[in-house]
Amino acid sequence: MVARTGVFGARHLGAEATSPVRAYEFDAAAVRELCAKHPRLDHELSTYVSGVLARRLRSARVRLLDLYAPHGAGEVP
Repeated sequence: MVARTGVFGARHLGAEATSPVRAYEFDAAAVRELCAKHPRLDHELSTYVSGVLARRLRSARVRLLDLYAPHGAGEVP
């Protein structure tokens, strides 16, 4: 795969989704303003996003262990 320059000059490798993807775009300044005015929204949004990130990181870790861990290295916690 050839690395390409993307938004803001960030380099990335081409990738393809293996399942349907939904993407949402929000005005970041408006979201931050709403979160500043509504602490419960701030908490709920932070909890949701951190949960998504945690699941994705765990999934990536498991895939990397499947690919590169020595055979019989142990259980994945």
